[in-house]
Amino acid sequence: MSVHIPTEGTAQPGRKLVHIPWFKATLITGAVAMALSLAVGALMAFQAAHSLRQFGALLHLPNLVAIAAIREVGPGIAATVVSGVAVVLFHLSNGEHEGNATVVSVLVFSGIGTWLCAPIGIMCILVAAMGIGSAYCGLASAQFIEKVLLAVTGADLVSAAASTVVCTAIIVTLLGVSNSVLRRPARRRWLVAKIIGFQMATGIIARVAVGLGDFLFVK
Repeated sequence: MSVHIPTEGTAQPGRKLVHIPWFKATLITGAVAMALSLAVGALMAFQAAHSLRQFGALLHLPNLVAIAAIREVGPGIAATVVSGVAVVLFHLSNGEHEGNATVVSVLVFSGIGTWLCAPIGIMCILVAAMGIGSAYCGLASAQFIEKVLLAVTGADLVSAAASTVVCTAIIVTLLGVSNSVLRRPARRRWLVAKIIGFQMATGIIARVAVGLGDFLFVK
C-alpha cells in the first residue's frame, strides 16, 4: 500500500490545481471599483445637492464632493473592492497552490490594487458628481472642474495618500491574519458569506481609521 504525499505546488487527490488568474482579477477589480464609485458619486452628489439647495449653496457642491471623495471615500471604496477580490483569490488557491507563495502574492496584489483603485475611485466619483451637478444643479462641466481644482489643496492630497496607506495597511493586515480561514475550501454560499463579511469588516475598520485620522491630523 502506497501513501500519496502532496508536494508544494501540487493538488491533493480529487482536487484540481488552479492557477490564479491575476490579469483577470486586476481587470475585475478595476471594473468593480469604477462601477461602485460611479454609483456612490452620483448618490453623494444628489444627496448633497438636495441639502445645499435648501440653503442656496449649490455652487459649493463640487467642493463638498471633491474633498469627501479625495480624503475618505475613494480610498475606502478601493480597500472594500480589493478585499472582496482577495477573498476570491484565496478561495481559488484552496490552500494547495504554491503554499505560502500564494499568501504573499495575494497580499502584494491587495496592496498594489488598493493604490491603483483609489485614484480610479476618486475620478469616477467626480465624474458622476459632475453629471449630477450638470443635470440637477445647472453647473457646467467647466465650472465644476474649475471649482474642484480651486477647492483641492495640498493638504487634501496628503490626506488622500495617508488614507490610502491606512487602507492598504488594514487590508494587508486583515488578510495576513485571517488567510488560514479564507483559504479553507467552502461551498458557494459560504464563499459569498466570506466575501460580504470580510468586505464589511474591511470597510468599517478602514472608514473608522481614516475618519479618526482625518479628525485628528487634518485641519
